[in-house]
Amino acid sequence: MSSTECGHVIHFCLQGRCLPLQCTPGKELVNSSCSTPLKLIRGLGYSINMWFYVNRSRLETSNDAGSNDLVEDIHSNFLNQVMQILHRSIDVYDLTIGAVVVDSPQDRSTHTLNTISSSGNQSHPDRRRLESLSALWVHGYLGANDTIPRDEFEAGVLDDLVNNNISMKCLDYAFTFSVQISVRDFDMVNLCLQSNVECIVKRKLKEQPVDSISNLFEETSSFLTLGKVLNCQTVSFNTDFYKVTKTFITSAMIEISLQLGQTELRFTRVNELNEISIDENDILKVCKDFLNYKLESLDEEMRREFYSKYFRAEADDITEVQYYTTLVCVGVSMLCLLLAIITYFRFNVLRTVAGMNNIFLCGSLLLAQASLLTSVHVSGPQTLCTVLGFATHFLWLWMFTWSFICCWRVFKVFTTNTRQEKTARSQRASFVRTVLVSVLPPAGIICTVVTVSLATSDGDRTGYGRKSCYLDSGLLIGLSTALPLALVTVSNIAFFSLAVMKINNVKKLQSSDFQKKEDRKNLSIYVKLSTMTGVFWLLQLLAEATDLDVLRFVAILLNGLQGVFIFVSYICNKRVLNLYLCSLGIQPVAMTPSKSQRRTKQSNEIRTTESNSKKTSESEVMASSSRKIGNEISVKNTKEDATGAVSSVSSNSTGAATS
Repeated sequence: MSSTECGHVIHFCLQGRCLPLQCTPGKELVNSSCSTPLKLIRGLGYSINMWFYVNRSRLETSNDAGSNDLVEDIHSNFLNQVMQILHRSIDVYDLTIGAVVVDSPQDRSTHTLNTISSSGNQSHPDRRRLESLSALWVHGYLGANDTIPRDEFEAGVLDDLVNNNISMKCLDYAFTFSVQISVRDFDMVNLCLQSNVECIVKRKLKEQPVDSISNLFEETSSFLTLGKVLNCQTVSFNTDFYKVTKTFITSAMIEISLQLGQTELRFTRVNELNEISIDENDILKVCKDFLNYKLESLDEEMRREFYSKYFRAEADDITEVQYYTTLVCVGVSMLCLLLAIITYFRFNVLRTVAGMNNIFLCGSLLLAQASLLTSVHVSGPQTLCTVLGFATHFLWLWMFTWSFICCWRVFKVFTTNTRQEKTARSQRASFVRTVLVSVLPPAGIICTVVTVSLATSDGDRTGYGRKSCYLDSGLLIGLSTALPLALVTVSNIAFFSLAVMKINNVKKLQSSDFQKKEDRKNLSIYVKLSTMTGVFWLLQLLAEATDLDVLRFVAILLNGLQGVFIFVSYICNKRVLNLYLCSLGIQPVAMTPSKSQRRTKQSNEIRTTESNSKKTSESEVMASSSRKIGNEISVKNTKEDATGAVSSVSSNSTGAATS
């Protein structure tokens, strides 16, 4: 919702529909508020129609009864306090002030029990009528004091009556009142003729002096209706937009349903109905600021309903089990990611370029999962929810970016024939540039979402925080989360396939015995590479497409435990174990033979086989042996680079698309 200017008319816009903002006749819109342009306009006539609903509370001590007619006492006391308020700002008046007593069988039975078990004031003969007192009303016409400017009068009288301090005590009850400005004229006659309703009515009249030029009360049809809509910008709706339903037959309590496109607003509370009026042409007028507040409150209500349905008590048993499974898996994943980051920072030797890539990947995934858990448990206020939406979206996109960076590095290591040596300073500069570049794609996507959302909503929506503490619609999720994830996944799968092809080409240069020993290690590399291609998301998409809860559970486990996979793959090994043992002064665990030792042994085997061959010349044997040894050295270098690069491998996101 927003306000825009078209020509000289200000409009209230919502969901692509714009309605003119209006002020009460005789007022103009000045600085976003309605005010009377001529200060000399004063002494106008007003109609008043207000209900004062009784709020009673029990007192610890009882007060003496003034008379046998307790309701009459309350009525008279109320009338006097109302007139004291009005006398300060009105010259003439013609008012009826009434009280409504609603008798019911339940009231009679309750009163009988109280009479049997009570004494003194507790058994007062008029106690039942006092307990049945439902509401009081003030209806009639007022003539404003001609010394008070119009705007000052309207604001002052409303504040005095609506925010009144009218109160009184009777027997062991304290009485206060909730004021409702009647939305439309109420039929008092039919109300008082009901068999179970008793009305007590008094009239207060003060007319103009007989020497006045005209009698003000002869022209009541042109009187202004006293209400909050006199002082606010209003949006008007005809009967096609709203429906009025009576909710309590013995008073003016009603419910108004306002339909704005796909949005339905309901007004039932006293303070809500005070911001509304219905004129003689059945045009509903609503204060603009209140309408904005109501729409924002609806957004928070939608969020509470959303989380209640999907994450709280209203969820079915299967959904609830999935919810708690997600909590456990993501919680364990975050713990493992934190331990991995601590390990990398604990030992300098691990903080190579590949290790630093892994640190940022673990950090971005940890923050993304933490933000996701926070956002799914927050339903308001909207500002906080919007901030969480920004943060959650950015962190998941940042994690996608680091997944791509790590996969790109692995691809380069496997496919680059020569390695360029860099100084420590140049490596640090290169890594800083990588970190800065990693922020650009998420920032660009978020800026695009905000810009488009503001443009399509007339500056009303940012695209975040309306229905949930994430993106506002499925379309935005699809274009700004699922699409980038799909592009990253396709790219990573391509890099993975090329890297596997390169490994297989290297294997062709190895002996059959060496290939068998290395196949198990290559399998580990393949698994680590595949985790960053987004392969687990394929299962998640399949589960949603087939609507199978079994697949959903599997997808929750695989996606939720990504941090565990990283920890097991890159932290749970003998090298890291020995680093911790050495830091504690404990004897390290014996390592298996190094690759260089295995390479030397294999080279000797190759040379022995070649020396026994009779089918080749000595020069061919030496050349062949030299080529094989060189090839094995190349294999060693390539494998060592791959191992360091694979340390950068990580997972794809675990829950962004689900949110």
